[in-house]
Amino acid sequence: MFFHKDKKNNVFVKFFKYLIPYWKSELAILILSIFIALLALVSPYLSKIIIDNAFINKNLTNFIILVFVVGFVFILSGIAKAVNEYLKKVIKLKITSDLTINSLSHLQELSLSWFQEKDAGEHVYKLNYDLERIAELVSVVPQNILVIS
Repeated sequence: MFFHKDKKNNVFVKFFKYLIPYWKSELAILILSIFIALLALVSPYLSKIIIDNAFINKNLTNFIILVFVVGFVFILSGIAKAVNEYLKKVIKLKITSDLTINSLSHLQELSLSWFQEKDAGEHVYKLNYDLERIAELVSVVPQNILVIS
């Protein structure tokens, strides 16, 4: 449905051009996502080490050190997730801004009769809603495709 042989009609190509200026941020999100996934694997392994080496051997020093390491990994993971979410929101807002500017530029070129056919509130509501959904599509889909792959 979305993919046609003619690229002019390709919906994804049409809207994903808005993502190109933010490819560095998208790359940072990808790297952070991989880092967060790796940190998620560290905690269970540290739990194994705590149980096998520190707890069973009754080594309080190793136990305390490993608990602090688990805490550090937890905090580091939280910071990485916060930065990741921040970058996602920034990209979405920038794409929404770009789409809005282009849409308003197009609206300024329309004839006055087009505006008189419907209420202004209806135009504003539809435009705002559609731009938000498109920005969400453009900013979320590439990340989800990488996660699913």
